[in-house]
Amino acid sequence: MAKRKHATRHPTWLQQIFVWLGQLQKALALWLSLPLRQVWTHIVILALAALTISLMVNFVHQVIQSANLEARRVELQAEAARMETENQQLRGAVEFAESDAYVERIAREQLGYAREGEVVIVPELLLPSPTPPTAEAEPSAAPVAAPREPNWQRWWNAFQPDHS
Repeated sequence: MAKRKHATRHPTWLQQIFVWLGQLQKALALWLSLPLRQVWTHIVILALAALTISLMVNFVHQVIQSANLEARRVELQAEAARMETENQQLRGAVEFAESDAYVERIAREQLGYAREGEVVIVPELLLPSPTPPTAEAEPSAAPVAAPREPNWQRWWNAFQPDHS
C-alpha cells in the first residue's frame, strides 16, 4: 500500500505529459472562444514580439562581432607597427653592412688589415711554459694556427691578462 501512495504523490512523466496536455487544451479552448478580432490582435502581438526578440538577438550578435573585429583590428595594427619598426632596423643594418665604413671596420678588427702607411702594433704575450723544454723532446709537426682574435681583443688581453 505504501508504494501506491508513493506512486500517486509523484506522478510519472507520462502522467505529467497528460496533465500538461490538459492544461494546453483548456488554454486553447479559452483562446478559441475569444472573438476573431481579439485572436488576430493576439497573433499580431505575438508576431511583433517574436520579430522584436529576433531583432534584439541579431543586434546583440552584431555588437559582439563588431567588438571582436575591432579588437582584432587593433592587434593587427600593433603588429604591423612592430613589423614596420623591425623592417626599418633591418634596412639600416643592411645599409651599414653594405657601406665602406663597415667593410673597413671588419678588415681592421677581424682581419688585422691596416691602411697604407699605417703600422699595426699588436703585443704578443709570451706565457711561461709549465715545464722547460727538454733536448729529448720530439720536434712537433707543423704548428697549428690558432684562430686569430680581433685586434681590439688582443690589445684588451695585453692590458688585462688573465690571472687564472
